[in-house]
Amino acid sequence: MTDINKFIEIALKHVPFEGWNEQVFEKTCLEANISIIQGKLLFPRSSTDLMLSFLKRDDEKLSSLIKKSDNVNQKYRNRISNAIFDRINLAQQNREAYRKALSLLALPHMAPDNAAMMWNLSDTIWIALNDSSTDINWYTKRITLGFVYSTSLIYWLGDESHELKKTKDFLERRIEDVMEFEKVKGKFRNSKFGQEFMRGPGKVFSFIKAPNVEQK
Repeated sequence: MTDINKFIEIALKHVPFEGWNEQVFEKTCLEANISIIQGKLLFPRSSTDLMLSFLKRDDEKLSSLIKKSDNVNQKYRNRISNAIFDRINLAQQNREAYRKALSLLALPHMAPDNAAMMWNLSDTIWIALNDSSTDINWYTKRITLGFVYSTSLIYWLGDESHELKKTKDFLERRIEDVMEFEKVKGKFRNSKFGQEFMRGPGKVFSFIKAPNVEQK
Protein backbone atom coordinates (compact mmCIF):
# COMPACT_ATOMS: atom_id res chain seq x y z
CA MET A 1 0.00 0.00 0.00
CA THR A 2 1.47 3.34 -1.06
CA ASP A 3 1.69 6.00 1.66
CA ILE A 4 -0.31 8.90 0.19
CA ASN A 5 1.46 11.39 2.44
CA LYS A 6 4.82 10.17 1.16
CA PHE A 7 3.49 10.42 -2.41
CA ILE A 8 2.53 14.06 -1.80
CA GLU A 9 5.94 14.84 -0.32
CA ILE A 10 7.65 13.42 -3.40
CA ALA A 11 5.43 15.53 -5.66
CA LEU A 12 6.22 18.67 -3.64
CA LYS A 13 9.87 18.39 -4.68
CA HIS A 14 8.81 19.01 -8.30
CA VAL A 15 5.59 21.05 -8.17
CA PRO A 16 7.14 24.44 -7.25
CA PHE A 17 9.14 24.32 -10.49
CA GLU A 18 6.82 22.42 -12.84
CA GLY A 19 3.29 22.73 -11.47
CA TRP A 20 0.57 20.14 -10.87
CA ASN A 21 0.74 18.38 -14.23
CA GLU A 22 0.95 14.94 -15.77
CA GLN A 23 4.74 15.02 -16.02
CA VAL A 24 5.08 15.63 -12.29
CA PHE A 25 2.57 12.89 -11.57
CA GLU A 26 4.57 10.42 -13.65
CA LYS A 27 7.83 11.46 -11.95
CA THR A 28 6.20 10.99 -8.57
CA CYS A 29 5.00 7.51 -9.48
CA LEU A 30 8.49 6.61 -10.66
CA GLU A 31 10.16 7.86 -7.46
CA ALA A 32 7.50 6.14 -5.32
CA ASN A 33 8.29 2.88 -7.15
CA ILE A 34 4.78 2.33 -8.46
CA SER A 35 3.39 2.15 -11.98
CA ILE A 36 1.29 4.90 -13.58
CA ILE A 37 -1.68 2.51 -13.45
CA GLN A 38 -1.20 1.98 -9.72
CA GLY A 39 -0.87 5.74 -9.27
CA LYS A 40 -4.17 6.33 -11.03
CA LEU A 41 -5.86 3.83 -8.74
CA LEU A 42 -4.94 6.21 -5.93
CA PHE A 43 -5.56 9.40 -7.93
CA PRO A 44 -7.99 8.73 -10.81
CA ARG A 45 -7.48 12.20 -12.32
CA SER A 46 -3.73 11.93 -11.71
CA SER A 47 -2.20 15.35 -10.96
CA THR A 48 -5.56 17.00 -10.26
CA ASP A 49 -6.55 14.55 -7.55
CA LEU A 50 -3.00 14.57 -6.22
CA MET A 51 -3.23 18.34 -5.83
CA LEU A 52 -6.62 18.09 -4.09
CA SER A 53 -5.22 15.42 -1.74
CA PHE A 54 -2.41 17.82 -0.86
CA LEU A 55 -4.93 20.54 0.06
CA LYS A 56 -7.08 18.08 2.00
CA ARG A 57 -4.04 16.92 3.95
CA ASP A 58 -3.44 20.46 5.21
CA ASP A 59 -7.13 20.81 6.07
CA GLU A 60 -6.77 17.74 8.27
CA LYS A 61 -3.66 19.23 9.88
CA LEU A 62 -5.67 22.35 10.65
CA SER A 63 -8.44 20.30 12.26
CA SER A 64 -5.88 18.76 14.62
CA LEU A 65 -4.41 22.19 15.43
CA ILE A 66 -7.84 23.60 16.30
CA LYS A 67 -8.73 20.66 18.53
CA LYS A 68 -5.39 20.90 20.35
CA SER A 69 -5.53 24.68 20.81
CA ASP A 70 -6.06 26.21 24.25
CA ASN A 71 -8.23 29.12 23.07
CA VAL A 72 -11.62 27.48 23.73
CA ASN A 73 -12.53 30.29 26.11
CA GLN A 74 -11.96 32.99 23.50
CA LYS A 75 -14.75 34.61 21.53
CA TYR A 76 -15.85 32.70 18.44
CA ARG A 77 -14.70 35.50 16.13
CA ASN A 78 -11.16 35.18 17.54
CA ARG A 79 -11.18 31.41 17.25
CA ILE A 80 -12.36 31.64 13.64
CA SER A 81 -9.75 34.27 12.81
CA ASN A 82 -7.02 32.14 14.39
CA ALA A 83 -8.21 29.05 12.49
CA ILE A 84 -8.12 30.79 9.11
CA PHE A 85 -4.72 32.33 9.81
CA ASP A 86 -3.38 28.94 10.91
CA ARG A 87 -4.62 27.50 7.62
CA ILE A 88 -2.80 30.23 5.70
CA ASN A 89 0.36 29.55 7.70
CA LEU A 90 0.12 25.90 6.65
CA ALA A 91 -0.11 27.08 3.05
CA GLN A 92 2.92 29.31 3.64
CA GLN A 93 5.03 26.20 4.24
CA ASN A 94 4.52 25.23 0.58
CA ARG A 95 3.80 28.66 -0.88
CA GLU A 96 4.75 27.99 -4.48
CA ALA A 97 2.88 24.68 -4.56
CA TYR A 98 -0.19 26.55 -3.32
CA ARG A 99 0.27 29.24 -5.93
CA LYS A 100 0.34 26.56 -8.62
CA ALA A 101 -2.71 24.86 -7.08
CA LEU A 102 -4.73 28.07 -6.99
CA SER A 103 -3.82 28.82 -10.60
CA LEU A 104 -5.13 25.40 -11.58
CA LEU A 105 -8.29 25.79 -9.51
CA ALA A 106 -8.98 29.15 -11.18
CA LEU A 107 -9.54 27.45 -14.56
CA PRO A 108 -13.23 27.30 -15.63
CA HIS A 109 -13.44 23.50 -15.70
CA MET A 110 -12.11 23.37 -12.13
CA ALA A 111 -14.92 25.52 -10.67
CA PRO A 112 -16.73 22.57 -9.02
CA ASP A 113 -13.51 21.36 -7.39
CA ASN A 114 -12.66 24.89 -6.26
CA ALA A 115 -16.09 25.31 -4.67
CA ALA A 116 -15.86 21.90 -3.02
CA MET A 117 -12.41 22.68 -1.67
CA MET A 118 -13.62 25.91 -0.04
CA TRP A 119 -16.74 24.26 1.33
CA ASN A 120 -14.82 21.30 2.79
CA LEU A 121 -12.36 23.59 4.53
CA SER A 122 -15.19 25.66 6.02
CA ASP A 123 -16.92 22.50 7.17
CA THR A 124 -13.66 21.20 8.69
CA ILE A 125 -13.21 24.40 10.70
CA TRP A 126 -16.79 24.53 11.99
CA ILE A 127 -16.73 20.85 12.96
CA ALA A 128 -13.43 21.33 14.80
CA LEU A 129 -14.98 24.32 16.60
CA ASN A 130 -17.93 22.12 17.64
CA ASP A 131 -20.51 24.12 15.73
CA SER A 132 -23.96 23.09 16.95
CA SER A 133 -26.17 24.85 14.40
CA THR A 134 -28.79 22.68 12.71
CA ASP A 135 -30.82 25.18 10.67
CA ILE A 136 -30.04 27.50 7.76
CA ASN A 137 -27.17 28.94 9.82
CA TRP A 138 -25.33 25.65 9.23
CA TYR A 139 -25.12 26.62 5.54
CA THR A 140 -24.61 30.38 5.87
CA LYS A 141 -21.74 29.90 8.33
CA ARG A 142 -19.88 27.74 5.85
CA ILE A 143 -20.55 30.01 2.89
CA THR A 144 -19.40 33.08 4.84
CA LEU A 145 -16.27 31.37 6.16
CA GLY A 146 -15.40 30.15 2.66
CA PHE A 147 -15.65 33.71 1.35
CA VAL A 148 -13.44 35.09 4.12
CA TYR A 149 -10.83 32.38 3.57
CA SER A 150 -10.79 32.66 -0.23
CA THR A 151 -10.36 36.46 -0.21
CA SER A 152 -7.67 36.25 2.47
CA LEU A 153 -5.86 33.52 0.53
CA ILE A 154 -5.76 35.66 -2.60
CA TYR A 155 -4.40 38.58 -0.57
CA TRP A 156 -1.78 36.29 1.00
CA LEU A 157 -0.36 35.41 -2.42
CA GLY A 158 1.03 38.93 -2.76
CA ASP A 159 2.01 39.46 0.88
CA GLU A 160 5.72 39.70 1.63
CA SER A 161 5.34 41.32 5.05
CA HIS A 162 7.03 39.98 8.19
CA GLU A 163 5.10 37.02 9.61
CA LEU A 164 2.31 37.82 7.13
CA LYS A 165 1.19 40.80 9.19
CA LYS A 166 -0.61 42.40 6.22
CA THR A 167 -2.58 39.22 5.61
CA LYS A 168 -3.46 39.02 9.30
CA ASP A 169 -4.72 42.61 9.22
CA PHE A 170 -6.68 41.97 6.02
CA LEU A 171 -8.27 38.88 7.59
CA GLU A 172 -9.27 40.84 10.68
CA ARG A 173 -10.99 43.44 8.50
CA ARG A 174 -12.94 40.75 6.67
CA ILE A 175 -14.00 39.18 9.98
CA GLU A 176 -15.10 42.62 11.19
CA ASP A 177 -17.19 43.06 8.02
CA VAL A 178 -18.90 39.74 8.73
CA MET A 179 -19.58 40.71 12.35
CA GLU A 180 -21.16 43.98 11.22
CA PHE A 181 -23.38 42.03 8.83
CA GLU A 182 -24.40 39.69 11.65
CA LYS A 183 -25.32 42.71 13.78
CA VAL A 184 -27.55 44.01 10.99
CA LYS A 185 -29.17 40.57 10.68
CA GLY A 186 -29.77 40.51 14.42
CA LYS A 187 -31.40 43.94 14.40
CA PHE A 188 -33.59 42.89 11.50
CA ARG A 189 -34.74 39.70 13.25
CA ASN A 190 -35.58 41.65 16.41
CA SER A 191 -37.42 44.43 14.61
CA LYS A 192 -41.19 44.39 14.21
CA PHE A 193 -40.83 44.06 10.44
CA GLY A 194 -38.34 41.23 10.84
CA GLN A 195 -40.60 39.32 13.20
CA GLU A 196 -43.51 39.70 10.80
CA PHE A 197 -41.32 38.57 7.92
CA MET A 198 -40.23 35.44 9.79
CA ARG A 199 -43.83 34.60 10.57
CA GLY A 200 -44.76 35.09 6.92
CA PRO A 201 -42.48 34.68 3.86
CA GLY A 202 -39.43 33.98 6.00
CA LYS A 203 -41.06 30.95 7.60
CA VAL A 204 -39.72 28.83 4.75
CA PHE A 205 -36.23 29.18 6.30
CA SER A 206 -37.39 27.17 9.32
CA PHE A 207 -37.69 24.11 7.09
CA ILE A 208 -34.02 24.25 6.04
CA LYS A 209 -32.01 21.80 8.12
CA ALA A 210 -28.38 20.76 8.26
CA PRO A 211 -27.54 17.33 6.77
CA ASN A 212 -28.50 14.39 8.99
CA VAL A 213 -30.89 16.55 11.02
CA GLU A 214 -34.38 15.05 11.07
CA GLN A 215 -37.24 17.25 9.97
CA LYS A 216 -39.79 17.77 12.76
